[in-house]
Amino acid sequence: MKLRVSLNPVLIKELRGRMRGPRAYLFLAGTLALLGLVSYGLYRLALFGAQSFGGGPAGAIIGQSVFVGLIFVALLAICAIAPALTAGAISGEHERKTIDMLMATPLRPSSILFGKLAVSLSYAALILIAAIPLVSLSYVFGGVATLDMLQSLLLLLGFALTFSTIGLFFSALLRRTGLAVVASYIVLALFVMGTVFLYGVVAVIRQQPPPSWLLALNPFSAMASALVSPASLNVFSFGGGAFSGPLFGLLWLIAGGSFDPSTFAASRPLWHYTVGIYAWLTVVLYLVSTQLIKPARRFRLRPRQWVMVALFMIASILAALVIYGPLTPGRIVAWLRWTTSSPRNLIVNGAFGAPLDTAWQVSAESEHDNESPGEAVLLTQDGRTVLRISRIGDAHAETRITQTISQTIPSDGWLQVRVSFRIQSDNLYLCGIFGSECPLMIKLIYQDASGNRHEWMQGLNTETVPLNFVAYPETCTTCENPQRFVPAPPQDWYTYESPNLLQSLSPYAAPSRIESITIAAGGHTYETEVAEVALFVRDGRPPDWGSDAAGFPTPTPVPPFGPVFIERAIPVVPPLPPTPAPTATPAG
Repeated sequence: MKLRVSLNPVLIKELRGRMRGPRAYLFLAGTLALLGLVSYGLYRLALFGAQSFGGGPAGAIIGQSVFVGLIFVALLAICAIAPALTAGAISGEHERKTIDMLMATPLRPSSILFGKLAVSLSYAALILIAAIPLVSLSYVFGGVATLDMLQSLLLLLGFALTFSTIGLFFSALLRRTGLAVVASYIVLALFVMGTVFLYGVVAVIRQQPPPSWLLALNPFSAMASALVSPASLNVFSFGGGAFSGPLFGLLWLIAGGSFDPSTFAASRPLWHYTVGIYAWLTVVLYLVSTQLIKPARRFRLRPRQWVMVALFMIASILAALVIYGPLTPGRIVAWLRWTTSSPRNLIVNGAFGAPLDTAWQVSAESEHDNESPGEAVLLTQDGRTVLRISRIGDAHAETRITQTISQTIPSDGWLQVRVSFRIQSDNLYLCGIFGSECPLMIKLIYQDASGNRHEWMQGLNTETVPLNFVAYPETCTTCENPQRFVPAPPQDWYTYESPNLLQSLSPYAAPSRIESITIAAGGHTYETEVAEVALFVRDGRPPDWGSDAAGFPTPTPVPPFGPVFIERAIPVVPPLPPTPAPTATPAG
């Protein structure tokens, strides 16, 4: 028994027509010539920049610049030619009056569309394959990994498939080549320029960087997010190495200016969402086009076909939830770990029930040697032991207690700091001119997954309004991870709870091992009392269903501290006295 393999007759016919004559070869030669000129221009610019400004190995900078430039020029060429290749595929048959003969053949509408679509995609693939030798020139200089090139070429091929399907859809819908071409490029312009315009409008309205998912339909933003992966705002990892420069800053801006996963429901790069949306759009437009090509009885499906459509929509929703949403395998595993674990407090003697030197190290320093650096002592109030950190002076000083922890925490877990305190007095507004002299400061020294050392600091004070319009900072200006100051009611007990630090901090600097925690007070004259310090760790994460860290449930509350201790979740502002009603003055 022989197995017969036959090609789609529409594909064979269209390929012969497409490659017959010099036009296809001249266009291919012109595209390659343009890519060659761009490669040489990028080489000269990168060489000049490397010699003038430095910033890393010259060969790596040149190789990456040439590679990135060629990829974006190839993407521009795909955007320019892919819709036009299919915009006349079905409408041309109508205009030549050959659609009836084509539909009279034994070929099904899906086979006809597949042949038309495969021809345009094969021509786009031919252009990309012909450009591979030029792209491979970046290997001569280094700085580009094979995975980067393969990933970029596959993304270009996927974009070409989606844009060709859009042209095919409008060709079957409008049945006029001119209208189909215009409609295809309007949709493509909305993908590219419309998303950028919407991103800018949202940024102006919010007065802060908008979420990056607004650019999910933009192919240039998706390609930029696939090319760079930042470790910080100024240094980017590319092809296994870290480099900085205007090229990668530009890519960072094109990709939305932010790679913070808090802007998404999950910590995925932008191009992952673009690929999912484009894949779903391609399938839907192709299936709709198979109905539009029919001369009669369009969208009159059999019950079995309607069931298949319903199953496809349900499968699409489930796939989105599993891949991008709250039902990802990682979140399900994290939720199972959450339900089978309990919070652990890493702090020893956090309620100060034992002598202070049992687990804490007290230290203090003053700017002037002739002034006291302050003291940290334990006091008993209503049967409860509290820590008093105080100091009187005119120059800067800082008094602190530090506990060494040295414990590894789960990457998919939950980490929260809780401190119960009250600020009795403080003579500095906010936290000083640099934001580093708060009456109470919480500092965490930790290591990330790569072993790099970081510090997280949260300042707490009693002020909530500006002082005579003086521009005091609202965060620490000298800290690595500045957090907005949290106001507490003066001379009253208050409990501060941090968000989940494993989710609120950047994933490139998230805690992996806690080294120490420090409770400090800074300034000139201050007096702060601390009743309890806790650092809660729990395995897994609760089913937050895409919400941020504020939606996490709080841990087991700390036991009350006695009748005089008032625990508040937020500062309480006393109401203003009522304004007396005006009295009428009798006439005369």
